[in-house]
Amino acid sequence: MKIFTIILVLGIFISKSYAQESKPDTLTFLEFKSKKIKVVSSKFDESTGLWKFVGFKNEEPVIHNVRFSRFNVYNDQYFLKFRYPKVSVLTVPLKVRPSLSYQPFLSEEPDVMPSNAQFGLTNAYLGLGVINWGMNRYFSSGKVSSHYLSFGGLMGFSVEKLTGNNVNADFPYSELDQLFVSTGLQLTYSYNDISFIFVPAAWDFAVNRPGTNYIYNGTRWWGLGIGLSLKRMGMPYGRN
Repeated sequence: MKIFTIILVLGIFISKSYAQESKPDTLTFLEFKSKKIKVVSSKFDESTGLWKFVGFKNEEPVIHNVRFSRFNVYNDQYFLKFRYPKVSVLTVPLKVRPSLSYQPFLSEEPDVMPSNAQFGLTNAYLGLGVINWGMNRYFSSGKVSSHYLSFGGLMGFSVEKLTGNNVNADFPYSELDQLFVSTGLQLTYSYNDISFIFVPAAWDFAVNRPGTNYIYNGTRWWGLGIGLSLKRMGMPYGRN
C-alpha cells in the first residue's frame, strides 16, 4: 500500500512539474518583437487579453503568450511558401480577347476580329496559388489582417455565346450558349481571404463539336476577377 501511495505521489509531482515547464511564458510586446518569431498559428484569449503564438525561431519550435499594449501592432515578416498552396474559388467577370485573324465560313478571304471585352458572371474557376508572399498583422484588439501576393494557375468552366459572327462553320442558330473548359495563369492580391485577380493569360477549350467552331477556341485571353479563399468557406485548404 505504501509503495502504491509513493508511486501515485511521484506521478502527480512529475505531471505537475511537466505542466509547469511546458506552459508558455508571457512576454511583453517588445520582448516578443525582438525575438523575430516566424508565426505558424495564433489565437487570441479574450478572457486574459493575451495573444498565443506558435512558431519557429532558428528552426526551433516556440510557444509564447504575448501581452499587447493598446496601440501595438505586430507585423509577421513576409515569407515565400511553396509547400502549402492557397486555394480559392473565383470568377473572372471581365475577359479581354485580343484581335484575331480567322477564316470566315464560305469565304476565300481571311477576316480580322477586333479586340473585344466581355463582361458577365459566366464562369467559375478554382485558383491555386503555388508561390505565396504574405504578411499577417496582429492587433491588440485580437483582430488579424492578412495580405498575400500569390502566383499560380486556375482551372474551371466558362459559358460562351456563339453567334454567326464568331464561328467559322455553318451555324443554323441565331445564338447558342456552349460550355468550355478553361485554364490559365493568375496573379492574386488577397486581403483577409478576399482575392483580387489579374489573369495575364488563359485559354478556353471546347467540350463538344459546336464549340470547336468558335473562333476563340484555344486562343489566349486576359482578364480581371475576384475570388474567395476556401478558408473563408470553412474548407480545409488555404489555411496557411
